[in-house]
Amino acid sequence: HPPGYPLFTILGFILTRLSYILPFTPAFLVSLISVLSTSLAIIIYFRLALKLTKSLLISFICSLITATIYIIWLLAVIPEVFALNSFFALLLLYLSLLYTKSKSTTLLYILAFFIGLSLTNHFTIISIFPSVFLIIFPQLKRVLQSEKRVLFTALFIGFMGLLPYLYVVISSLLKPAVDWAHITSVQS
Repeated sequence: HPPGYPLFTILGFILTRLSYILPFTPAFLVSLISVLSTSLAIIIYFRLALKLTKSLLISFICSLITATIYIIWLLAVIPEVFALNSFFALLLLYLSLLYTKSKSTTLLYILAFFIGLSLTNHFTIISIFPSVFLIIFPQLKRVLQSEKRVLFTALFIGFMGLLPYLYVVISSLLKPAVDWAHITSVQS
């Protein structure tokens, strides 16, 4: 069933269409979202650990231990939003750290986009936002004092990450057989 979160639903929709040209079932293809999300999350976890510890060995061991934890494996093989949510959590922390170190406006824009996009997957991602804010706050304070245009651009880009929510309105306007809330406008 569609989980109610547009990003996962859109990715699932795209991947299930590949079942017409690839010899895989739609269930297998949707499960790939979790497999790829977990794989990318472990890579980002390794990069984050490397950035924090500066030790290749410690980063590798931490990533290996994390990759072999039962719950990580479980989330990696079921077609649910949680593996993608873990990917976003680690990505946001990693991008925050990179932005703080580099002070790059481009990284701020990328971070803003992924903050918005992560909200289209699962709302529990909000629990990582205080950490992200604390990491980037010193830089945001500087940007707010001297470069307000950059901050407004980052906010706009963050809202662009929310665009998958248009799926809910578009889908409802197509009058599907099952339409739980009949969402046809922003108000509804």
